[in-house]
Amino acid sequence: MIDHVINYSLQNRKPIDIIYMKGMEITERRIKVIKNENDIIKAIDLKKGQIRNFKKDFILSAMNTSIYNPKVINSRFHRQEADNNIQ
Repeated sequence: MIDHVINYSLQNRKPIDIIYMKGMEITERRIKVIKNENDIIKAIDLKKGQIRNFKKDFILSAMNTSIYNPKVINSRFHRQEADNNIQ
């Protein structure tokens, strides 16, 4: 699944969120993948504005958060609920 999300970012030039283990520290990063080769991901760390290399083995989780926006989901739910109440 992580490979799928990484490839999505690379192909669509979209940011993704990763949970990354660096030594004994676990960090959350928002990145845009530039290159995916072997075990290294080259990406722009959007918070730091710098190009970074990430080892695939140290990526604990990867998610395309652009498709998950709680505000959008909630507004759709409330809109459907309102439409149901009108009928």
